[in-house]
Order: sequence, then C-alpha cells, then structure tokens
Amino acid sequence: MFNSNPHLLALVAFLCLLTVPFAEGIQCYQCDSDFDANCPANKPFDDKINALVDCLSDEAHVPGTYCVKREYRSPGWWGWHKVTRRCGTSTGLGSTATCARGMEDQGVAISECTCNTDGCNSSSNIRISLVSVFVFIAFFLML
Repeated sequence: MFNSNPHLLALVAFLCLLTVPFAEGIQCYQCDSDFDANCPANKPFDDKINALVDCLSDEAHVPGTYCVKREYRSPGWWGWHKVTRRCGTSTGLGSTATCARGMEDQGVAISECTCNTDGCNSSSNIRISLVSVFVFIAFFLML
C-alpha cells in the first residue's frame, strides 16, 4: 500500500522537528546597581536602555522561572542603597508575585519582590504592584 522511501521519511521527520517550539523561559532584567550605571538605585530604571535576558539561557546569571528585584538600604544619614534585578528559582514564599521585607545585619533593610511576567522586575512595574498591595491592605483596614 504505502511505499516508504527512507529519505522521504527522514525529511518528514526533520520537518516535524522544526515545527516543535523551542523551550523559552521568562525574560527578566538582570543588573546590579553596584556594577552597572544603567541599573541605578537612586534614579528611575530605564527599560529602554536595559535588555531583557531569557532566564533559561546561558546569559542568565541565575537560571529561573520568575523575575526578582531586590533592594538593600542601610540606615543613617550616610546610608547606601543598592538594587539588583535577576531571574529567580525559588521564592520560599509560596507565590511568584509577592513582595517581602526584612532586616539584615546592622539594620540593613531588604525588600524582595518577585513576579512572573516578562520584564516585570523593572521598577515601574514593581512599584505598580506595591501600590496595588497597599491599596488592598488599606481597603481591608477600613472595613
């Protein structure tokens, strides 16, 4: 019935492989304000001059499935402020769209926000998320 040509079968198999989508991860900003002038801690983040990194590629310093923005602030008049943006692998918070705050040694405040959409760890997107959280909390406090 069906006359199988090995070259034709190989060609069909190859063409089928080409139609399979390649795995692509979430894309996040990746920078550190201590080492990158385009990743300022005390100025607005410019997503037009910073490139997104595929979190499953070799370009990502930390491979992952969500984005992270971490801020450090030291106390006092001469305190410092540092921001890092990167991919992440495990929040430990049970969600990939949250913000957590805490203190490190010598009173350094740390804030870590995680999210799961492309480019969500730019400051403007995180700030909108924080505003939403505060409005949500304020609403329930007024009840």
